[in-house]
Amino acid sequence: MRYEQSVILRGFRYRLDPLPEQEALLRQCAGVCRLVYNLALEQRSTWGRRHRLG
Repeated sequence: MRYEQSVILRGFRYRLDPLPEQEALLRQCAGVCRLVYNLALEQRSTWGRRHRLG
């Protein structure tokens, strides 16, 4: 007998209400994360161009 697994996806939403100092730190953290992500994408594409197999 064969059983199929079913997956139930559930999401939750939370609302943040930070103090002004906390909001500034959250924005700064998001900016740093965006910078690191973009640098990683650039490095990945640069590495791909230099080490392309073929």
